Formats: sequence, C-alpha cells, structure tokens
Amino acid sequence: MADTTTDTTPHTRRGWGSLVFWIPTLFAFYVLSTGPMTRMAQSGLVEQSRLDTLYAPLGWAVNNSSAVGRFFRWYLDDVWRCGVFK
Repeated sequence: MADTTTDTTPHTRRGWGSLVFWIPTLFAFYVLSTGPMTRMAQSGLVEQSRLDTLYAPLGWAVNNSSAVGRFFRWYLDDVWRCGVFK
C-alpha cells in the first residue's frame, strides 16, 4: 500500500527573493543612516572618529563620484541641515 501522508511542515528556505529584498534594504538603511548619525555626532552623542570609520566607504564614494557627492550634499545639508559641506 502506498504512503498517503503529506508533509505538513512549513518550508523555511527563503531563496533568492529574500536576498533580492534584504541586500538593497540594508544598503539603503546604511546610506540613509548618515543623516541621523551625523546629527548625533554634532550633538556629542557619537564620536566623530567612529563615524569616519563606519562611513569610510561612503566618504570614498563622495570623493570619487560627483553624483554621490551631490546626493550627500543635498541629503546632509538640505534634508538634515548638518552643514557638513558648507
């Protein structure tokens, strides 16, 4: 006689769809966190040297890409009013 039981355990494998969602989401959070973290550093809540280390890849991108530089000038100076580039 054939086994007629069915597997009712939920599948836990996420697959590529999860990666396609989470990698860009985490990157966006990393980039957009520069505003609040810069304000916190200006208030003395976070050491500037920690920010320099944490955001070193973005600093490199700002220095080597005019488009990235324009974005961060707008984001930090106009949106968050940090005055970093003024």
